[in-house]
Amino acid sequence: MHYGGVIFDLDGVIADTARFHYEAWKKLADELGIYFDKKTNERLKGIGRMESLDIILENSNISYTLEQKKYYAEKKNEYYKQFIQTLTPDDVLPGVKELMEILKRKGIKTAVASASKNAPTVLNKLGIASEFDYIVDASRIRKGKPDPELFLTAAINIGVEPSECIGIEDSAAGIEAIKRAGMFAVGVGDPKILKKADMVLKDLKDYGKIVDIICENITINNDRIFIVTDGKGNIKEDRYGLFYKDTRFLSKYDLEIDGKKPKLSKITSEKNFLKEISIEYKEDDNDRILQMYRKSFIYENTFYESFVLKNCGLKTEIANVTLDLDADFKDIFDVRGFAGGIYGSKPGVQREARQVVFEYTGLDGVLRKTTVQFNQDARYEKNKVVFMAELPPNKVFTFEVHVNVTVGNEKKATTLDFYEGLKTVEKSFNEWSMECAEVITDNERFNSLYKRSIEDLRSLLLNYEGYRIPAAGIPWFAVPFGRDSIVCAVQSLMINPGIARDVLLLAAKYQGLKLDGRSEEEPGKIFHEIREGEFTNTGMVPFGPYYGTHDATPLFLVLLHKYYKWTGDIEFLRKMLPAAEKALEWVISYGDRDNDGFLEYMRADEKGFTNQGWKDSEDSVRASDGKIASPPIALAEIQGYAYDAYMGMAELYKILKDTDPGNIKDKVEALKNKAAALRRNFHKAFWMEDKKYFAEALDRNKRQVDSITSNPGHCLWSGIIDGVYAKYVADRLISPEMFSGWGIRTMSSKEAAYDPESYHNGSVWPHDNSLIALGFSRYGFWEHLKVVFDALLEASAGFHGRLPELFCGYDKRERPLTQYPVACSPQAWAAASPFALLEAILGIRVDAQKGIVSLDPTLPDSINHITVKRMRVGEKLYDFEVERKNGKVEYSFKKGA
Repeated sequence: MHYGGVIFDLDGVIADTARFHYEAWKKLADELGIYFDKKTNERLKGIGRMESLDIILENSNISYTLEQKKYYAEKKNEYYKQFIQTLTPDDVLPGVKELMEILKRKGIKTAVASASKNAPTVLNKLGIASEFDYIVDASRIRKGKPDPELFLTAAINIGVEPSECIGIEDSAAGIEAIKRAGMFAVGVGDPKILKKADMVLKDLKDYGKIVDIICENITINNDRIFIVTDGKGNIKEDRYGLFYKDTRFLSKYDLEIDGKKPKLSKITSEKNFLKEISIEYKEDDNDRILQMYRKSFIYENTFYESFVLKNCGLKTEIANVTLDLDADFKDIFDVRGFAGGIYGSKPGVQREARQVVFEYTGLDGVLRKTTVQFNQDARYEKNKVVFMAELPPNKVFTFEVHVNVTVGNEKKATTLDFYEGLKTVEKSFNEWSMECAEVITDNERFNSLYKRSIEDLRSLLLNYEGYRIPAAGIPWFAVPFGRDSIVCAVQSLMINPGIARDVLLLAAKYQGLKLDGRSEEEPGKIFHEIREGEFTNTGMVPFGPYYGTHDATPLFLVLLHKYYKWTGDIEFLRKMLPAAEKALEWVISYGDRDNDGFLEYMRADEKGFTNQGWKDSEDSVRASDGKIASPPIALAEIQGYAYDAYMGMAELYKILKDTDPGNIKDKVEALKNKAAALRRNFHKAFWMEDKKYFAEALDRNKRQVDSITSNPGHCLWSGIIDGVYAKYVADRLISPEMFSGWGIRTMSSKEAAYDPESYHNGSVWPHDNSLIALGFSRYGFWEHLKVVFDALLEASAGFHGRLPELFCGYDKRERPLTQYPVACSPQAWAAASPFALLEAILGIRVDAQKGIVSLDPTLPDSINHITVKRMRVGEKLYDFEVERKNGKVEYSFKKGA
């Protein structure tokens, strides 16, 4: 459903003026000797002044004339006007300004619909009257709530059809008025009181759910399949579709009833793997009301959807349900507009009573097939699937659609009963949750974020060649990414070290073997990403796999070392040693292009990535004057990763001393010496004495790229920075130029290239912050850590309880939290960021081989108690609690320690 307008109630939604109404009525009631309490006050919400007075006078034994009532109503109003004079802009409720800013940027019209004649005064006191396109108060209408006149008047004056408006209310009467106006109703407050609302929010801090409805797109995924639809569950625009292995297998999937579009729709499920939508088909010129309920999920290469059509009218209806289907088999790079190309020929479509089959053989010689099956016979009109439903009053017509996709020699998956399949998927998510550490705090926002992150990470897991690998992000990066998967695995060690094992195994399997300039493959190098679409297979894009990343290889070694510390798995370590040594050789040789001890990159092919660190956009490495650095480029954080890799491998060699006893000591000393030299030279080459900070990078002439960025924050995580310098870095990272109030920016707001809406030059990335937080923990910068923790936790509320890939870096004091338009959500290392933040505040240090699990916790102001269960270290599961008592943080292990 497209929504063009949002209409706000005032009291209890925009500001808490309800307390002033209560105080004013209370004062009047006391003068009249009438009992009045908060329970009675609840009955007054959303209705006019005279109606409210009548309710209060129910408790009086005196009969009042109309003139007396008017006098007392006006007297109450005078009391109220006195109270509201104390209002200031600080009284705007949390989330309102943030939502208003997003609506404004999206071109959504806004209005206030208030039963109070004082609405303009209140809005002016709050400093936001000019932000709304129209204000309706009691002076402009004849009937109050629950009559819809108030909201209909607002819709008319902002020029938006009522069916295309969202109303936001905190009272039952207001919700009824919105529903009677034919609008989507959002309740703010108690779900029991607001049970008729289409959606209920605790408060507008959770405004992201409203934004989701307006933005329309719905994405569900499982394993390697994902589907992107509009808010009604349909596919009919170019960027929508059902995708598998980088190919769009369904490009049209559009449902209509008798050629009619729905009036209203609402999403009733928030699970990653499940979509539930309720759609109303209502005609203005008669009493025909049909309700469609759609429920869908994905399991084993098959998209399942159940449709239930209900007749909510008073007479029998005949309805033709049509489903327009097509499969264009476009490559995902074409769908996204990044590459166009020549395709193979598409054979004719096979249509049967219960099945439609689309087939396509690409220029890569691979057969791709989409099989759409129905559980009822259908007929075809102009190639559209048609089901005829005869519906007596209050009866339903049901049917199911199953869409199976295959590539090459893959066998078509066995189709399950709809609810059997759904239970199987739900069971797999529940089993995943039990496999992970359980964390409960006294902060419900963090609990929700943690739970959502666990679910998001499960939804991102791919079964890739037998390995369980986190995809980089949904929707467009549902493939293995070397750097992203490795970082996600590092962040997730505390909650589930098993992820790291499979990430390491897949990285080793696809480790570079030869020199190939186009794919940037080199012996020992870890891949950047692996694609499998037609464009990749025919060489139109170089991603099968592509190796254009300079940090994945040292990070591979960092992960291997950390994985061993958490598991003590010596046999796995021995198995991985050959791959680790090849990666180490790459770091020392190919990684260091000019043998100066620093790792630097320059793309080998013009189609490759210009920048090959995690900030891989073309303009992400820029000096303070805004000029783009010339390659080869040595990034600060990659030197830190290399340092950590050298130190980690030195320790692993000591553990594996039996593999090569004669040379182990020499190898260990050589690596420690190399690490020490890198650390020493890093300070000499990257430290900017005038700025008391490290440069982002060195350019082709070994000149400092002198902009202030978040890159050196990763060097705290790796431990390459000496203590005295570390304090300078930590302080700068949470200074106003770097810290937005929602998190640490990628670039200082004082830099010439700073742009808070850019991808890498001023935005805020949760994973970037989480690695910096681990660095703060490593160096004992506890106050800095708490600042970042609380900021990201607060930001998550603006993104419906999850952290997205990134968001804009505007200053919190000047602008509301602002979404980045095309951020992935969920995204692997963003989903895993809360795990790393938790590990940081707990100060966890582990050594499974030695049986060591130690804590050095600090708690942010927002959390006083943390319970952790089933944290795996080696073969043991640990339960412990951390609690603030009398200002002191204490912890205790329950078992396993």
